[in-house]
Amino acid sequence: MEDVVKLVVNGVEFTNFISFELKNTMISITTDFSFTYAPKIKYVNGKPVLVDVIKEQDEVKIFINNIQYLIGYIVSIDWNEDAGNDLITVQGMDKASYCLLRHYPSPKNYKKMDYAELIRTVVAENGFQDIVIVQKLIPELLTIEGQEDIQIDDGETLFNFLDRYALKAQVLLNTTGTGELVIYREGVLGSVLGKFPNKAKAGIALINGGRAGNILSSNFKTSVLERFQVIEIFSQSNNTSHSVKNTNPIGSAVDEQIKIPNRFRVGKNIPTQSTTLADIAKWNVNVRRAKGRMYNCTVQGIGFSPQNRDFWKINTYVEVLDEKKGVNGEFLIESVTFSQSPQNGTITQLQLVNKGSYTLDIKQAIQKLQRNNFGNQFNS
Repeated sequence: MEDVVKLVVNGVEFTNFISFELKNTMISITTDFSFTYAPKIKYVNGKPVLVDVIKEQDEVKIFINNIQYLIGYIVSIDWNEDAGNDLITVQGMDKASYCLLRHYPSPKNYKKMDYAELIRTVVAENGFQDIVIVQKLIPELLTIEGQEDIQIDDGETLFNFLDRYALKAQVLLNTTGTGELVIYREGVLGSVLGKFPNKAKAGIALINGGRAGNILSSNFKTSVLERFQVIEIFSQSNNTSHSVKNTNPIGSAVDEQIKIPNRFRVGKNIPTQSTTLADIAKWNVNVRRAKGRMYNCTVQGIGFSPQNRDFWKINTYVEVLDEKKGVNGEFLIESVTFSQSPQNGTITQLQLVNKGSYTLDIKQAIQKLQRNNFGNQFNS
């Protein structure tokens, strides 16, 4: 079955696009999209006038194989013309993340509450309850921290506020593309259509080479440039308006894989208990380890089921076999990019990291790394 992509702009199907791209990743809340088209021009009284022009803030709906994947807005337009081409590229993001990223709420304090309830309260107070639907994929209560007052700081976006406390609740945030703000953790399953898995493992393995190979291209990268032996997270605030007793506590974590002594210090603007700061430091170690060793590959199509009704999704585990690069095991899909163009047809680019990269347990993450062969020939 051939993948069919449909774009609807302001309620009207737009068929003039030449190429398109749609990206979703665990390290960003947004589902970003772009598409390119050749401008149609008619002449009125001898002067060129654009036809079917697309503008900033236009609403866009994207359907993949008749399934609505995204509702969003155009945020930028880039018109490039030279001797051989005349093309307009538009870029946008899903509507929920656009509202969260572009809204600056008034400073306010909240008392201790469940994190999911905090999000619902703040979303409603800022008038987005009809745009942002909170989907909690984790059954237990998500207590933020013992005696802390929860504060929206002056000058921070609504998303920055929510993301700051997501670390303390030890959860991840993402938007589905169709209006849901999802609270989840690595490996947590959900039934949200399109972006989040309803099965822990992808329905097909990724194989490079041989008759069963389905990888069109691949890239393996390893680097320690953004990794540190010790990461320290400390509070910068003077604690005048909060109830945390310890002023300027520090939490730290050690990456035992880094042999060269180096240290990275991160300041937080609000007072926070040292136990929570230590958790944030552990999170930082694991995420930096994930970014330091990454496997990227490209496969044909958008769906991996026989009927193409199931898409590649983030937060999904997948088996990978690439003997030449020494990649063999089960890995986490961190990023998914769908694209379509006359040159490449419809393809999916997958970014893979080790299981356990988005957990607070450093030892468990290393154990999972050691069970897999993830370019271990580069380990000293």
